[in-house]
Amino acid sequence: MKLGQIVSSISALSSLASEKMKAKPAYRISRVLMEANSHLDSFNSARDKAIEKYGEKNDDGNIAIDQDSKNFKKFTDEINALLDEEVEMKFNKIKLKEISSLEVSVADMVALDWLIDD
Repeated sequence: MKLGQIVSSISALSSLASEKMKAKPAYRISRVLMEANSHLDSFNSARDKAIEKYGEKNDDGNIAIDQDSKNFKKFTDEINALLDEEVEMKFNKIKLKEISSLEVSVADMVALDWLIDD
C-alpha cells in the first residue's frame, strides 16, 4: 500500500480505535494502528528534514516552508514522492459486520476502505 493511504487515514483509524467494540476487531485495529503510527512517525521525520532542507527561518525563529518560496515546488515534489512510496503493512482486514454497530462517518469509511472488507 502507499504511504499516503496511511497518512490520510490515520485520523479515521484513531477515531475507529476509540470506539467500544468486541475484543477481536479491537485487537486487529490496535495492531494496525500501532503499525500505521510507526510509518507515520517515519513520514513525519522525513517531512521535518525536508522542511529544514527547503524552508527558511520565520520571525519566530522556526523553520517553515512558505507557498511563495522558490523551494516550495521542490519540497512538494519530494513529499509527494514520499507519499507515493510503497510500504508493507501486515494485517487482517476487519469485516464490516464486526463494526456494524459502531457509528462511523462516511469520510472515515472512505479513508479506511483499505482496512474494511464486506
